[in-house]
Amino acid sequence: MAAELIEYGSPDAWVAGAVQPLTRAIADALEDRDEVCIALPGGRSPAPILERLAVEPLPWERIIAIPTDERLVPDDHPARNLGFLARNLATAVAHGLKLESLGPTPGPLVPPDVVFLGFGEDRHIASLFPGSVPASTLDPEGAGEVVVVTPDPLPPDAPYPRLSLSMGAIARARHVVVAASGTGKRRALGEALAERPAWSPLGILLAQDRVSVVVCIG
Repeated sequence: MAAELIEYGSPDAWVAGAVQPLTRAIADALEDRDEVCIALPGGRSPAPILERLAVEPLPWERIIAIPTDERLVPDDHPARNLGFLARNLATAVAHGLKLESLGPTPGPLVPPDVVFLGFGEDRHIASLFPGSVPASTLDPEGAGEVVVVTPDPLPPDAPYPRLSLSMGAIARARHVVVAASGTGKRRALGEALAERPAWSPLGILLAQDRVSVVVCIG
């Protein structure tokens, strides 16, 4: 199942363009579910996309949002992705969106229906960093759902161990949307698409055939 790649020529077009497949995916999941779960990323890059998504005319009272990954810091710590989502989705929260944490410990969860991911220049997704997780965590057919990850090396801007969705949990979603922008991210995407066999988390996601993936690159 090949990933669908959509390229945009400006930051504004990229933000608006990434919201479209996300909105369609959520609407599709809502067609036969009373309530759906969406997993959303932290970090600076997704913020304008989340803000734009939050004003879409969706039935937010039927939607639960969780982080794709979470830093293991106190609940009120500024590095918490749940707080980031609350700030950037404030309009949707005001219209009934429910925010839930990924959990204080690893374990099972109801797999999200829609997963929205960014990626790093090192080709990590969520908090699945190359070389920092076992092969079983990166298996699209794997049974694990929420795992503890200690990136090696720790990112200097967020030097914390994390919880993360596993590749198996991501691949069990109905829809996956990936969005990133910039020269370094374009290079990383090209490298991930060329990997045979795939070895990085981004490359594995793009190569698997369990769930369709839309990639929006700016």
